[in-house]
Amino acid sequence: MFNPADKSRNVSLKVDTFTRMLTDIYTDLRKKEKERGASMSTVRGRVKKSFFRSGLICGEAFGKELVEEIWKGGEDISTQEKLDKWCKFDSDVGFGNFSSNDIKIDSKKHVTSGKIILKNNFLASRRKHNVPHLCDFMVGYVNGVLKKVLDANVVVTHKAKDCIQGKPDKKKECDFYFRRVE
Repeated sequence: MFNPADKSRNVSLKVDTFTRMLTDIYTDLRKKEKERGASMSTVRGRVKKSFFRSGLICGEAFGKELVEEIWKGGEDISTQEKLDKWCKFDSDVGFGNFSSNDIKIDSKKHVTSGKIILKNNFLASRRKHNVPHLCDFMVGYVNGVLKKVLDANVVVTHKAKDCIQGKPDKKKECDFYFRRVE
């Protein structure tokens, strides 16, 4: 299957297959860390860091491609348009429905902070509260894409209260808050 938007080859997986794969990796990492005698808080921290790093690498690679390929025409695109193009692309390929909100821009036209909203997050929707928390992958991914699209270092936060995992009746979207860092 080829994606018509970027003409790259894509593989289609059921969400359940993908999340099962991540859950198995998560479980295996936890087991190996426990076997090494690490404390539970150390285990959780290392696993979260591994998932974040994996998402960050994927996000940076995609963000780089997005900047190089989709905007190589040299047209002058506003930061909001760049964010909108990214959100539309990833929404179209099944991540969920991305949008940006509360974007703050300084006098130099640099984005200083904002929020990325993800409705129907494929990693969190339909997942029960007691399954591994896979949001660190998506936090890394959002961070990596923003780093390339904004051409700046950013910090992305996503707290439990910002997530739909385990509470689909109360929360309909995942919120990822970001801010530029020097």
